[in-house]
Amino acid sequence: MQAHTCSSCLTVFCYDGCSCSASTQKAKAAHGKTIHRMAIYDKDQRIRAVISQMDVVRFLASRLPQLGPLVERTVTELDLVQTKIHTCPPETSAIVAMGLMQDEDVSSLAVVDHNGKVIGNFSVSELRTVLPGQFGALALPVGEFLALENRTEFVGANRGHEAGAMGSSAGVQFARDHVARKKPHVPGEDVGQELVLCGVASTLGEVLTSLSRHGVHRIYCTDADERPIGIITCSDVLSKLVAIAMSGNHA
Repeated sequence: MQAHTCSSCLTVFCYDGCSCSASTQKAKAAHGKTIHRMAIYDKDQRIRAVISQMDVVRFLASRLPQLGPLVERTVTELDLVQTKIHTCPPETSAIVAMGLMQDEDVSSLAVVDHNGKVIGNFSVSELRTVLPGQFGALALPVGEFLALENRTEFVGANRGHEAGAMGSSAGVQFARDHVARKKPHVPGEDVGQELVLCGVASTLGEVLTSLSRHGVHRIYCTDADERPIGIITCSDVLSKLVAIAMSGNHA
């Protein structure tokens, strides 16, 4: 059985004993996109397993010592951070945000507030649970859409309402600090998410651990004020490790 690729889901199908790396390289060259998973067949053409990028990330995260000094290098040193990042404000409707992702050929948008601080992540995976009868929800602002999906209220909307009711500048600040007084700040809490962030000084080991522990496919790299300056995906990490392995420079 020859290795081949399903263009609709970017899955590589290969057989037991084949060179998966070679199959992936050929598929990527043919389709111009990163391969996200591989189905492994036996000699009778039965699927034995499916290996995803996350499986590889978790495997590596569980064996950090075997990667040697490489895990101590920062994401900046390894040039892992994609500085071209696509954002939208929480007021953008979900359907418009989908259009932006389509136009830019990306799978996610960082949702940022009026200060540029990342408060959420809107990705194509958010649409997996939307049924035909729920398509009307795509007219909702992204902030509210994410909050509803995560069974909470959009805190940003509540803050605006409270601020308007209070009127004075002191009242506005009081309203804005309302949630912060209740519990420690968690990135993404405004829309019911738990965002995974890193900084320019974060190490490869820390990024692998975060991706694995939280089961996410991307991490936003932010400044001290949680303003996104880049993004790191599982694809970025694995591509970098493959490049390093092929170059022979593992330090």
